[in-house]
Amino acid sequence: GAVSGTLPANGTVSITLNLNTANYFTVSGSAAGKVTWAVSNVAPISQSQTFVIEYTNGGTKTNSWFTNTRWPAGSAPTLSSASANPDVLSFTTIDAGSNWRGLLLQRGSA
Repeated sequence: GAVSGTLPANGTVSITLNLNTANYFTVSGSAAGKVTWAVSNVAPISQSQTFVIEYTNGGTKTNSWFTNTRWPAGSAPTLSSASANPDVLSFTTIDAGSNWRGLLLQRGSA
């Protein structure tokens, strides 16, 4: 799949990840704030779909993840605030985005 360019997450923003254009997204922001996440163009219910976010400075943000994101042990992970060490997260759905399985693949990758 395609890789997106870097999406800005400076301050308080809404970010919509278009799954028709990429399945690997890089996101970076330098200012504290809130990021509200959304996904568009999700595969139909008969298909599974997975995408990855490489997220720099995610720990400086309050993150409002997609509707019905399910995390291991029921809690979203604590993200890194180190600007040189992004976190890598994966999200999978099998029901056209009604539910997402979120997973922190790597925290503070160098």
